[in-house]
Amino acid sequence: MDEKLEKTGTLTVSSASGYVVELANRGVVYRDESGEVAIGHSWLGKPSGISLHPSTLRAKGLDEARVELIAARAMRALQYLGYYVELF
Repeated sequence: MDEKLEKTGTLTVSSASGYVVELANRGVVYRDESGEVAIGHSWLGKPSGISLHPSTLRAKGLDEARVELIAARAMRALQYLGYYVELF
C-alpha cells in the first residue's frame, strides 16, 4: 500500500498516516501521536543529499522498532521533498 504524502510547508511533509517530518535548524524533526523527536543528520557532498543518523534516536532511549519506523518514514518524506537520503 502506498502511503499518501503531502508537502505542507517549504521543508515539511505530512502523511495520511498521521505523522509530520520537517527539515529544521535542529535537525530532521519527526512528529506523531507519540510526540516529537529530532533526528541527527549531516549534509552529504551531493547536491540535496542528507545522511540521517538513527543512532541519535537510540541514544534518546527509543526501542529499535520505533527507531526503524521513524527512520523509514523520515527517509520517505525527505525523498518526497527531492532529497537524496542515506542512513548512517
